[in-house]
Amino acid sequence: MRLMAIDILREQQSHTGNLRLVFPSSASLERPISENTINQALRRMGFEKHKATSHGFRATVPTLSNETGLWNADAIEAELAHVRGNAVRRACHRASYWEESVRMAEWWAEKIGEVLGEEDL
Repeated sequence: MRLMAIDILREQQSHTGNLRLVFPSSASLERPISENTINQALRRMGFEKHKATSHGFRATVPTLSNETGLWNADAIEAELAHVRGNAVRRACHRASYWEESVRMAEWWAEKIGEVLGEEDL
């Protein structure tokens, strides 16, 4: 699954070049695409409003991560950038949980693979 994620990111880079963001806004390359842009894409793919939203996908990660009991709640919040304060404080907070965040990302990739019915690549 890890290789699949890297392949997807490399494919995206072929479209965006060396921009800072993986999914930049069409209005400004320095800003990410909006929640509404993602929601519109979901509608075009056939997902109804009450079935899938961009925030719903983001909310799934901490919900399932917390339910497992495998991860420190602070690490989950840091992974989702739920830290108040200035940029230095946010970066330091995230760095405090780096190793756990890497393991959590690998775990999440495996879960996605299970849902998609794909074996670990």
